[in-house]
Amino acid sequence: MELLLDGSNILWRAHWVSKNMMKGESKEFGEVHLFLNMVKSYMKMHPKSQVWVAWDKKLDRDIKNPRYGDCEAYKTGRTSDSVYDNCEKLIEALEAVGVHNFYPSHLEADDCIAWLTKQLSPCTIFSADNDLAQLINERVCVYNVNKKKLITTDNFEDVFGVPLDVFTVHKAISGDKSDNIEGIPGYGFKRSLTLARKYQAGDVSDEHKSKIDDNLKLMDLVNNHYMDDLELKRYNEQFTKAKSRGRNDTDFDKFNNLLLEMNLEKQIDKLPEWKSLTKESDLFSALKTLNVVNTA
Repeated sequence: MELLLDGSNILWRAHWVSKNMMKGESKEFGEVHLFLNMVKSYMKMHPKSQVWVAWDKKLDRDIKNPRYGDCEAYKTGRTSDSVYDNCEKLIEALEAVGVHNFYPSHLEADDCIAWLTKQLSPCTIFSADNDLAQLINERVCVYNVNKKKLITTDNFEDVFGVPLDVFTVHKAISGDKSDNIEGIPGYGFKRSLTLARKYQAGDVSDEHKSKIDDNLKLMDLVNNHYMDDLELKRYNEQFTKAKSRGRNDTDFDKFNNLLLEMNLEKQIDKLPEWKSLTKESDLFSALKTLNVVNTA
């Protein structure tokens, strides 16, 4: 089982929880502490699993996400506040415990996760973002970090109230307030489900079809309309490099030093847990000591 974490989404959650709850010296890096705790808890759920964290940070910052060209209001009004102030240290800490960080060229973390689900099998996505539920299939499930609930093909309709096969179309009709994507006026949850079925059957007006098609282009991660050669190139480069590292490439001295820099004594106390969760096989350790394996 491979674990795919929606890094930016989970960091937002960790940031606001730490800002409202944590006190003392650790408050400055509270979101790092909480994020690491969450990663550790997910690893405990799936021992011996490789962890991948997808971030919204772009590798090619000079290229604009084409979704903004198709939807002027797309994700406008969002503010990062100080959420990402300590993100670089967090990323370094994750690398030190063998986690693979993954970035888009000019798209988003969701696009990275969608691509990774096709390379890794089986896998569990960890996020509070319901958009990723469209990726669920027989080998991909989603663990909602807010609800603490595992969503699969078996319980999908019970959780969302709509069947998996119309989930994305239903969302395209009802819209997405968090991304500033307007739906079709007058279509609430139930009416959207009826229209979604009609859309699938090709029985909708040209006006409705045009609006649904436009929104699907923005939302559909399974049939990604924005994936281009550069994006795929960046994914393949990162994936090949990550696979050459494996899950045993850890540096706990670096991890410990980073925790000291951030005054995260409580996290340092949990080093034995981290080492146990990322424990190298005796054979790999011996080969690495003898420089027989490539850890670059």
